[in-house]
Amino acid sequence: MTNKAEPFLGVLEWKPGPNGGVLIERLDKYGTLGKAKFSVGDELISIDGAPFDSHETVTSVLQQAGVGGTVKVQRIRGRETEELEVKVRAKRTLNLDLDDSDELLERKISP
Repeated sequence: MTNKAEPFLGVLEWKPGPNGGVLIERLDKYGTLGKAKFSVGDELISIDGAPFDSHETVTSVLQQAGVGGTVKVQRIRGRETEELEVKVRAKRTLNLDLDDSDELLERKISP
């Protein structure tokens, strides 16, 4: 089985913004935008020129760039509009090998 890293923007909650974009309400600090110092309250306008109009659009752009690639994200913060180039990061996952945990439990339980 191939374990391919999944690109992850990191916006956990959003709502429509006043300028036609999406307003970040909750952000994963380890995601692409969190690591690029985006903040709650930033309004995302476009990603590589495509509007933030659907999950499918954003996912498509991220997959084209791939983990380690870069995308240009236009945002509005306060009254300033800027376009920033950000490195696409992988979605963080937790992998737990149950065989290892059994061994660990045996050591803790045994006298």
